[in-house]
Amino acid sequence: MALFYKLKRNEIRSNKSFGKWFAIPVKMGTLGMDVIEQRVQNNCSMKRSDVRAVLCEVQEVIKDGLLSGMVVDLGELGKFQLSPKSVGADSPLDFTKRNIKGVRCNYTPYGYRRGNGDRTIQRDFFKNVDFERLKSD
Repeated sequence: MALFYKLKRNEIRSNKSFGKWFAIPVKMGTLGMDVIEQRVQNNCSMKRSDVRAVLCEVQEVIKDGLLSGMVVDLGELGKFQLSPKSVGADSPLDFTKRNIKGVRCNYTPYGYRRGNGDRTIQRDFFKNVDFERLKSD
């Protein structure tokens, strides 16, 4: 399987990359809760209703953890953390809550170091990723 992309030109004149072409992802659909529930049911002894109950409760626990300012570590699934989106201020004294414009949810896939002196982090979510350019109309 491959991740599909198409090319898009940067049209923002004030940007230093104006006029350059970049790969942007092509969404190939959505994997919704109903499909996830069915696939998990097919792969184990749990019924779909049990899977839904567990996933709904996990969602609540994750939300509570995030809203408490915690990093939610889901082991080999990765980590989630909330962070503020803000605009800069000239000094710390000038920074107020008005500088905070929103919140973003950061996801970091599980990673590990091989332990052989190699400092790079291995991420299984990205292992064997292949890209393919989507043919234009």
